[in-house]
Amino acid sequence: MRKLIFIFLIIFQCYSVAVKAQTFVPFSEDLDKYGVLDTCMYKVYYDFTLYPDSGSRGAVIKDIHLLEIGKNVSKCHSYLLFQKDSITTEMVAQGLDTGLLIQQQIWPVETHFLFDTHRIVFLCRAFFGSIFEYTESMENINWKIEEDMDSIASYLCQKATCWFRGRTYNAWFATDIPLSVGPYKFHGLPGLILKISDDDNQYNWVCSGFEKAKPGETIKDYRWKRERMSRKKVEAIMIRMYNAPYQFCESMGMKFRVRRSNGEYGARGKDVPLPYSPIEKSK
Repeated sequence: MRKLIFIFLIIFQCYSVAVKAQTFVPFSEDLDKYGVLDTCMYKVYYDFTLYPDSGSRGAVIKDIHLLEIGKNVSKCHSYLLFQKDSITTEMVAQGLDTGLLIQQQIWPVETHFLFDTHRIVFLCRAFFGSIFEYTESMENINWKIEEDMDSIASYLCQKATCWFRGRTYNAWFATDIPLSVGPYKFHGLPGLILKISDDDNQYNWVCSGFEKAKPGETIKDYRWKRERMSRKKVEAIMIRMYNAPYQFCESMGMKFRVRRSNGEYGARGKDVPLPYSPIEKSK
């Protein structure tokens, strides 16, 4: 049934998303089974905005990202996708149909920063239901701290710039919050990163709220089925997926039928590449 639903969803996505952006509507995942990574000490909410690159048409995609910070681990993920997962998990438990849930396009990437080992765990949901994962050592980011100051979410922040994997970033960090982390894979400043964006103005995070976690809150690692591989392989798969979505899904064993205007079904049309401008452009 899951594959059948996907067949209809992907046909819609290939034609509607192709002219919008490099995001899509991912499948929901079950939140019943999980391990605990750490006790959550702080929670940071970011308004995340993804703009299309200058060479493609597209709508602006807006999301909310949640950064959960513990003593040994931080986790950054889509809060809107977490809400969808939570609702779906509850509806399934009650035997309800989840097909009428609002389908919102997001950037379905999740990162875990393991402080002790200085490693990053990266997870990405693909539009055919798989979850890709890789683990990498996180090199130090060479920040240049500037003299500029600004106020972000009522905190006085200082500017810093860096070059990270093919993009130049402008960040604003709060020394009053001595947490050396930020959204996605960004870290290493003498204060919490409250705002960061690249020079191309594609990837943007702006803090909308910072709070202490409630007693007993934990940072969870949900026990989803994942395909673990190298970063290089994940990047290659994502390029294939966006460049030829029909062909790629067919290579995963899926089949497509297109309903004609006369009501008959036939073979699919040609592939429609989806816009794709990865956040990491260089190795």
